[in-house]
Order: sequence, then C-alpha cells, then structure tokens
Amino acid sequence: MILTVDVGNSLMTCAAVDDGRVTATRNVAPAEADDALPDVLRALAPTPDAVVVSSVWPEMLERVRPMLEAAGPVRVAGRDLAIPIENATREPERVGADRLLAALAAVNRWGSPALVVDFGTAITVDAVDGDARFLGGAIAPGAGLAARTLGERTAQLVVVDVAPPASVIGRDTEEALRSGVFLGTAHLVRGLMDDMATALGGRPCRIATGGEAGRFRDHVAFDHVAPDLVLLGLWDAWAESRGTD
Repeated sequence: MILTVDVGNSLMTCAAVDDGRVTATRNVAPAEADDALPDVLRALAPTPDAVVVSSVWPEMLERVRPMLEAAGPVRVAGRDLAIPIENATREPERVGADRLLAALAAVNRWGSPALVVDFGTAITVDAVDGDARFLGGAIAPGAGLAARTLGERTAQLVVVDVAPPASVIGRDTEEALRSGVFLGTAHLVRGLMDDMATALGGRPCRIATGGEAGRFRDHVAFDHVAPDLVLLGLWDAWAESRGTD
C-alpha cells in the first residue's frame, strides 16, 4: 500500500492505494494543512511503502514536505519518479505532472487514442495518440473559477453554485449565470473533444476525471468517469519504477 498526494491549486487530495485500487480518500485545504495533514495521512495508511506525490504548487509542496516525509519515504512524480508516458509536446518540462499522470492512468486502463478531461480549478482537455504519446491539449477556466470570478469581479452579479440550470434560458440573474457557467462549460468541453477527435482521427476514448467530473457526466458524453485518475497514475508510475529498480 502507498499513500498518494495530489497537491492541487485549491485542495490537496490524499488517498491510500492498494494494488492499484483507491481504498480511501481525504481532501485537505491548504489553509488547514499544518493542523490536518499529519492526522489525515496517519488515518489513511499508518505505515505506507511510500508517499507518492504530484504537485502543481511548488511552494505548497515544500511547506508540507516534512509532514509527508514523516509519513513515509517520499517520491515526487516528475522529479525523482519518472512518469512513464512519452511527452511529445514542444516544451515537455512545462507540462504539469498531473496531466501526464491522468493520461498515463487512462491509457493503462482503456488504451489509446484517448482524450482526458480533468475538471479542477482549471479544466484541461488532453490528447493521447494511438501510439500512446501525450500530445498536449487545451487549458480553460474551471466552472467554479468562472462562477467566482463573475460574482467577485462584477458589480451586479453574484457567485452561484456550479449546478445545471432549470432552463438554458435564464429567467433571472442567478439562473442566467448557472446557464452560462454550467452549460457553457459543458459545451466548451464537448467542442474541444470533438475538435481534438477530428485532429486525432478515429474515435478516441473519452475519459473525465477531477473533483467536478461527476457533475458533468449527464451533460457531456464520456466513455468513462474516473475521479481519481491522477492518484491512479501515481500508483502506476510507482509500480513501474519498482519493476525497473
């Protein structure tokens, strides 16, 4: 069993993964990390074989690293743990480890070509070709970020929850915001996937992951919805490294 930790922009997602299966998951807000993270890690797995980490927030990773090291030997994906998927982008060093890990987990489970959509603070739509090469993709604001930005940066709008509207035609301000944010996000994702599928050729497998993936499963045609793909990718990378050590 290992502990996997995904240090994201809004949350740290921690999970125990046993033989490629996520057995328990907890989220920790960055503001609560100092008090909550050690207890969360102990509760998930008191004696893990390793603590395998993905991070898109280097400063937060450095802040919590002593707590991670207290839980077990730490391996950081993309630094001291290779992510075994070919990265065919122009600037491979700038691609977030979370994107590569989600693609790795998707290809290992459902093959390639594939399109992987990660619903987080940002939405990423990434393409993997038939040779299992990560090609890159598109990055857009997540639905929650869009809702907060509209509510906080405009004088007469409010922050609404990310939820399907009663009608695409909003009859009041809140309903119009839900229509624009929620259905606009669904249309954006569908359009990007359709365009990327055309560019790839054939019919790539379409996979959704991330904290808000479940909200959109009835509004976007996915073949699979797997919220924990990044965590599974951490397991895959660690397991492959064990086979080559």
